[in-house]
Amino acid sequence: MPDAGQTTEARYDILVSTVELRHPLLRRLLADWLHAAAAPGSLPGHDFADPQRLDYMQGQIVIFDVVPQADNMPRFRYRFVGAPLVARRGRDVTGSWIDEHTDAVVAKIGPQSCAAAVQSRRPVHVRARREIAGISYPLEYLVLPLVNAETGQLDRLVSGQIYPSDAPSQPAGA
Repeated sequence: MPDAGQTTEARYDILVSTVELRHPLLRRLLADWLHAAAAPGSLPGHDFADPQRLDYMQGQIVIFDVVPQADNMPRFRYRFVGAPLVARRGRDVTGSWIDEHTDAVVAKIGPQSCAAAVQSRRPVHVRARREIAGISYPLEYLVLPLVNAETGQLDRLVSGQIYPSDAPSQPAGA
């Protein structure tokens, strides 16, 4: 079923400065991620992405599993989507693949931005515009890599996803 709100444009970059982040919640998320890293250059573990720990994000987080593939290009599966994002989008995508998203721009840019976070082992900043109910809204995402504490493998990502407060939600099932 097509998405009622289609992304009209999107771009992503490896984050080089906190100045690039517009939203204060994303700046706080980045600061907390940097603090959670055990040492400079290391990555936080899965426990960083605990929704209760990140309660200040007000449910605007998504957790992805990084799933290795035979061609060494991972795929990304939605592991957790915050309830406010589910309500805003009108459906729950938990368990589905980002490259199969109904919005073609998300299906293209989403895996690219996730792959950039995995390959660089650094935060990735995504800016997009999404049309909802005929109005274009700016969106801002931050994608952060996480490691499995037992294996040391980067196998999860957490993303803070900020929609403007005045953007309407999608109808259920849209």
